[in-house]
Amino acid sequence: MNVYDKETLAIPCPMLYCISMPEKLKTQYYRWMKIDDEIRKGRYPSAVDLACMLEVSVKTIRRDIEYLRVMLDAPIEYDASRKGLYYSSDDFHLGSVRVTGSEYLAMLLSSRVFSQYRNTPYYKSLGHLFGKMKDFLAEQVEIDPDLFETTVLFFGGPLTAIKEVTWSALMKAIREKQAVSFSYGKPGAETPSSYTLEVYRVVGYRGDWYCVGKCRERKAVRIYSMARMSNIKSAGNYAIPKSFRLEDYVRGSFGMFLEEREYTVKIEFDPDSAPFIRERVWGAKQKIEELPGGRIRLSFTAGSLVELSMWVLSHGSHAKVISPPELVEMVRTEIDGMRKKY
Repeated sequence: MNVYDKETLAIPCPMLYCISMPEKLKTQYYRWMKIDDEIRKGRYPSAVDLACMLEVSVKTIRRDIEYLRVMLDAPIEYDASRKGLYYSSDDFHLGSVRVTGSEYLAMLLSSRVFSQYRNTPYYKSLGHLFGKMKDFLAEQVEIDPDLFETTVLFFGGPLTAIKEVTWSALMKAIREKQAVSFSYGKPGAETPSSYTLEVYRVVGYRGDWYCVGKCRERKAVRIYSMARMSNIKSAGNYAIPKSFRLEDYVRGSFGMFLEEREYTVKIEFDPDSAPFIRERVWGAKQKIEELPGGRIRLSFTAGSLVELSMWVLSHGSHAKVISPPELVEMVRTEIDGMRKKY
């Protein structure tokens, strides 16, 4: 039997059942998705029902259904007793990812986590993405617009300002495997330096973004802060070596810039700070030794001491560095400098 029945074309759909939607959503693929969704849920929609729901003509729906049947082999049939359409087989799939309401809520929650990366041009696109995904839900879901604004909050540290032109140039370079020449403003330097970099990876770390790759001038893998890069230009093709491993250069525990050696760090904390230290993993090969009086000794490995010394100083008199000697000296020097100022 033809998928259309004369009764489905008899009268216009009552406006009571129509669902208003923006014009931009009335695309052909969107209609296919909704037709598929209504049929797959066993609602036995008629062509008139679908036309009313999508705010298009019945002829448009008839063309959509015919296209699905002929071009995509959709097993759409008409049930005269139910006066609607159904699938005669469960093997048909429209070729899209079906998102449930609970999955959408989970993604919406994750979008709050992405807020800590609002200094990237991609952040603005996330809102549009989640809006589009909502229109293709496999089930209806009621969402309180204030739910995640008032109940789930994420706070990140201060963010560096990265220009969109910098992002665009670097992403284009990575995609096309093009090295980049650029000016680099080092902290404290009066004039910027010039480098050429074969970008292997882009790494986000505590609100900052970095490029990891081979510096042609230094003939070695180096890390550059994206916020300090400017005047980016293409500088020829390159290939990432198969032997490259990001973890050889970036560990992310305390700072992005690794030194030539790995340090074994031991720090003692008093009873006031000990509970907070126990809650987290601070570095590779971490161990916590319980000491008399509620004190603990934390040990782990680190590839850099600069940010680590700042972290130790943030605990004030509640922390004492035992090793390595280089870290002890860095903390002592900083304390002496602070004592002179205060």
